[in-house]
Amino acid sequence: MEKRGIYYIGRLISAQKGIIFENDHYEKIRKVYSIWIRSNVTKDMKNTVTVCNLTENDIIGARKAKKEDYDLICMVMIGLGDHEDAQPGTMLKMLDVLFSKQLETKDKKDLLEAQCGIPMKEERIKEEVETMCSLGQGIYQEGLEQGLEQGLEQGMEQGIEQGVEIGGIKTLIQDNIEENIPISRIIEKLMRRFSLSEEAAREKIDFYKNEALAVN
Repeated sequence: MEKRGIYYIGRLISAQKGIIFENDHYEKIRKVYSIWIRSNVTKDMKNTVTVCNLTENDIIGARKAKKEDYDLICMVMIGLGDHEDAQPGTMLKMLDVLFSKQLETKDKKDLLEAQCGIPMKEERIKEEVETMCSLGQGIYQEGLEQGLEQGLEQGMEQGIEQGVEIGGIKTLIQDNIEENIPISRIIEKLMRRFSLSEEAAREKIDFYKNEALAVN
């Protein structure tokens, strides 16, 4: 999984050419952050957070490069566990509850308010929580469908990975369209949560919006 994460980070960095910078102006490259939320992990990986990044190691001499010139990637691996085990009030507790496959949306909201201090009376927060709960369900459903098609062991692994991108994007777009959220706001959410460019976000919206219309 770590190698897969590095691969995607490399793609995000190389994709900046022609968008963030032109020709040989590599000094304009922006740092890339990649956060992986992993479920169905081994016991020793449950409720863990691991950060991988680039560091400088001087072998000969003491030349010091500017950190901003080489520290361009940050990969965070978060291993989810059982929501009963995580410490209340922590980020892991919040994520374990949000992405739980056993809890219903109402139960998730109650736990987030009681044990994570997230007020459900604030409309903006309530909306974001509902979106994340739907995302968790979308990841699970996409992983299950892929598993049935490709074999239980291999398919579930690939399905869950693809569900993070496919199921999450699809669920976010269709749920927000049904709630009449402005397209500009949906684009912002896609760009922030899935590291999409504005153009890519618009293409995803057009695709899933047309798919929904075709089904109806």
